[in-house]
Amino acid sequence: MGLTAPNIRYEEEKYLLELGLQITQARKKLDMTQKELAEKSHVTQQQLSKIENGINCNLLTFVKISSTLGLPLKFLLK
Repeated sequence: MGLTAPNIRYEEEKYLLELGLQITQARKKLDMTQKELAEKSHVTQQQLSKIENGINCNLLTFVKISSTLGLPLKFLLK
C-alpha cells in the first residue's frame, strides 16, 4: 500500500493523538494540572489542551513542554 494523501493524513492524526497521550501521562505522573504545566511551560492552557487532544502540532511548544516535564525531545519525536 503506497502513501497516499489520506494515508499520510491518517498517520499524522494517529501520531498527534499518541503524542498527546504521552504528554498527558507524563503530566499526570508528575501530579500536575494542565494549568500548572501550561504556566511552567510558558504556553496557554488552551494550547496544551489542544496538544493533549491531538489537535495541534507546534514544535516550539513541544520543546517547551518536554523541557518542563523533564523529557528528552526524542521522547516526543519518533
